[in-house]
Amino acid sequence: MNPIKIYSPGIYSISNEEYHSSCGISRSGIVEFKNCPKKFWNKYLNPDYIPPTPSKALNFGNAFHTAILEPHEFDKRYIAKPEDKIIIGKPLRLKDVGKEAFEADKIRIAELQSLKSKMDDEFEIKAKGKTILSHNESRMINRMQYVLLLDEDSRQLIEGGQYEKSIYWIDEETQLLCKVRPDIMHDNFIVDLKTTENASYYAFQRSLYDYNYHLQMAMIQEAILHTSGKLLTDFIVLCIEKEEPHCHATYIFDDAVIERGRDEFRKYLRLMKKCFDENHWPSYPTQVIDLPTYAKYEEI
Repeated sequence: MNPIKIYSPGIYSISNEEYHSSCGISRSGIVEFKNCPKKFWNKYLNPDYIPPTPSKALNFGNAFHTAILEPHEFDKRYIAKPEDKIIIGKPLRLKDVGKEAFEADKIRIAELQSLKSKMDDEFEIKAKGKTILSHNESRMINRMQYVLLLDEDSRQLIEGGQYEKSIYWIDEETQLLCKVRPDIMHDNFIVDLKTTENASYYAFQRSLYDYNYHLQMAMIQEAILHTSGKLLTDFIVLCIEKEEPHCHATYIFDDAVIERGRDEFRKYLRLMKKCFDENHWPSYPTQVIDLPTYAKYEEI
């Protein structure tokens, strides 16, 4: 196992892979701990942990971010699988077409299979070291990129900032090393880029809470305050739907949302510190269980 890289407090221009493999408590780590401390230990501290293969959704999100924020890197990291235009079809049956047509069809199929195999081999060589996207995924990313950059307001949020900087800082209270990686840093505000199934207000309000975006923004605020001495208060999410026509929305975080995120960050960082000090990472607690709220209102 390669040693985990430890970065001193500061702001770094490193790759996404370097960031995720480095030491530090991230938003994802806090969320894992919040779910179950033992799961946090297994994922981040267990020396025998084997990371799962990245999901298609994660690959898609990373590819979209690269297309928007680092377009010059896109072709180095990703490749689209071409549409399969070679259609072999079912072989003819001897009793239906006769020997001459049957033999000619066998030759046709063999030639097409050989050509397809050659094309597959050529693609495999081109794709070496890259993440493969389906033809539809590639088309979707291109369309989403076009929609966002065509919109003047969205383009102004994206352009002119610092993209995907990795920030590390030591939390003063717990002395734990923490880290964040904001998508776009402007001088006086932060923009986070999200893909979603539904960008409408109430749907994304639920996503905000379910995916702990409030915690993420609060940690970014802490990181910038500790490394730059600047207290940012403006946090914006620019989200876009995956399905056509790729509707998008811009949401400005209310101060109370950031405050809630900060309270959660502080709470779980303190609990995490206790687990580190005691080297004890509990599983789920013993609790009295009741029916879910919706079940109480169902007729019997």
